[in-house]
Amino acid sequence: MFSVVVFLCLESWAEKPLKKVRPEAEAEAHFLKKDRAQASTVLLESIKKLGPTSEKRKQLSRQLDQFLEMFYTEAAQKIYEQGNSLYAKEPALALEKFEEAKRLEPDNVLVLENIARLNIHSKSCGKASEELKPVLKLNPYRQNALVLMLKAFECSGDLAEAEKFYTTGAPWRLEIHKF
Repeated sequence: MFSVVVFLCLESWAEKPLKKVRPEAEAEAHFLKKDRAQASTVLLESIKKLGPTSEKRKQLSRQLDQFLEMFYTEAAQKIYEQGNSLYAKEPALALEKFEEAKRLEPDNVLVLENIARLNIHSKSCGKASEELKPVLKLNPYRQNALVLMLKAFECSGDLAEAEKFYTTGAPWRLEIHKF
């Protein structure tokens, strides 16, 4: 008798559809496990399914940027802020601070973008574009990184590569021109 009751309970449980997890919640769970890449993948899959003017898309994009910009550790954030305070007057020291923050949080986009920006200013154009590749992998729609990548190509004098990137590698190009 007991086995029949258990069987019936299991059978009714198996028939119920599994509750679908919202992408925001799934991404947040990955972020809390310090897996920015997976959080990014989850949100990007949802973003790609939505139209460019969708409110939901804007919300998911903001959440993605928050996950990519937020620091996991106070130490990395402090070092990043020190780099920001040195940025204008002592760019070489600022770069050292950003590199130190990168060692603590290698996939924080604020850190990577500032390293790229300083590399562009010091004419280390190839280094700048290398710093931006992981940012664009995490969020190919990130405006700051896209503009910095174009500046890195301009810095290197490779305008043909900049044009190629703009026309084929920048997913936002169509969205900007659709009003």
